Formats: sequence, C-alpha cells, structure tokens
Amino acid sequence: CQRFSFKRILPRDMERQLLHIAQAEKIDLTADGAEILSRMAGGALRDALSLLDQCASSTAGTLTAETVYDCLGLAGERRTAELFAAIADQDASRALELFSGLYAGGKDVAAMLDELCSLSRDLLILRTAPGSGASMLSGVCTEQEVRQLLGRFSAGELLRITTLLQQTASGFSKSADQRLDAELCLIALCAPELQMDAA
Repeated sequence: CQRFSFKRILPRDMERQLLHIAQAEKIDLTADGAEILSRMAGGALRDALSLLDQCASSTAGTLTAETVYDCLGLAGERRTAELFAAIADQDASRALELFSGLYAGGKDVAAMLDELCSLSRDLLILRTAPGSGASMLSGVCTEQEVRQLLGRFSAGELLRITTLLQQTASGFSKSADQRLDAELCLIALCAPELQMDAA
C-alpha cells in the first residue's frame, strides 16, 4: 500500500508550468493569461490544463487575460471590483447597469456571482486576519484592488454580503431565471434596508 499526500500547487509554480506546456503545444499564452488560469484552477494543475485546453480550442489568437476571461465567461478583476464598489456605494442603479452590460456581453451569471463571492471572502479574510490574510487571497482581484475596497466594509457587512451571494448561487440549479435572481441579489446587497414583507 502506498500513500500519496497531494498538496495544492502554488500559483507562481503553476503559471511557470502552464507557460512551459503552452510553449511545447504551440499555444500563444501570455504571462497574465497564465496567471488567470492558475487562479481559476485553485491549486490543481489538471484543472488548469483543462481550462487552458478549453480556451485554446475556442480562441484562434493569443491567450491574454482578457481572452481567458471571455472564453470562461468571467467578468474579470476590474469589472468585479467595479461591481463591488457599486455595492459599497449602495448604488443599485450602477450595479445593475454593470451587471446588464456583462450579461449582454455573454458573461456567465453563476461565474459573475462566484467572482463577487470570492472577492467578498477575500475582503472578509483581510478584515479578520490583517496580518496573514494576504497569503490567503483567492486572486480574483489584485491585492491593491482588495485593499482599496477593504476600508468600505465592516466584517459584519462582508459576512452578510458573502452569505447572500452564496444563498443566491446555491439556488441557481432550481432557478427558472438566473438573471432575475442575480439582479434581486444585487438590489438586496445595495439596499440592505429592503425587506420582503412576508405578510
């Protein structure tokens, strides 16, 4: 009997491996594209290679961060940070406008909420563990963007936001209209005082 203790691969190591494999396979992958793929894989090289193959098969040109976001139906770090800033401003109109633009551009609703949830989690980690939290960031946004948003939320607000995003995303498998669910979630995030009247 043999026991193998597998560990998650560090993002930097995975980026180097992806670039090496891409070069061997004649895939034009940029460093920022490799960075996004390694982030999305969550430490699993097999998942990173699957994502690389998915992007390479659907894109004729160079795989940059932007084309990877497009191939995977993701909003991207800049748009995700903008959406979160709208939530911080309690600007439902701006949040819905950003969401609508991303949706019209073919972005996946579940993926967008997952990115928001990851960012909310990162903010919550930094808020509760300011010393060591930076090493635990998911990488959905840059550390600079995360720290710019950090001062705008309390730990309680971030816990509420993360919980609501998770509840909305978990209901997608039974939802008849994911877009509507996501829009209602954004409105609730921007206007926490709104409550459904059960009566």
